[in-house]
Amino acid sequence: MIAIPEYNDKAFAKHKIEFKSVSQRTVEKYIKSFAAINSRTNTHKDFYKYERACLLIVDFRKRIPKLYNSTNELIEDGFLPDNSKVTIENLTFDNFIADLMRIYETRFGTGRFS
Repeated sequence: MIAIPEYNDKAFAKHKIEFKSVSQRTVEKYIKSFAAINSRTNTHKDFYKYERACLLIVDFRKRIPKLYNSTNELIEDGFLPDNSKVTIENLTFDNFIADLMRIYETRFGTGRFS
C-alpha cells in the first residue's frame, strides 16, 4: 500500500497531520515496479519470487479514504499524467485472491482445497 500524497513525517513529529506534494512520476514508478514483479511465468527457477502483486493506492486526505481501483481514477485526480502508459488494473485487490487461486490450480490442479 502506498499513500498518495504521502504523510509528512516531520509534521507528524510535531503532532500535526500534513501531506507532502506528490509527483506523477513517483506514482508511475511505483506502478511500474509492482507490475514488473507481477505474474511470473517460470516456476522451475527462482521459486521464491512472487506469484502476484497487489498495489493499494490510497488517498487519506479525505474523511473516508479513497482507494484507487483504476488508472482513469488516478488520471482524473491528477496523480498520473493524461498520456500515462502504466495501468493498475492488474494490480488491484479486486481480483487478487481469484488470480492466486487460478495460478495455484493451473500449477497443481483443482480440488486441492476441498
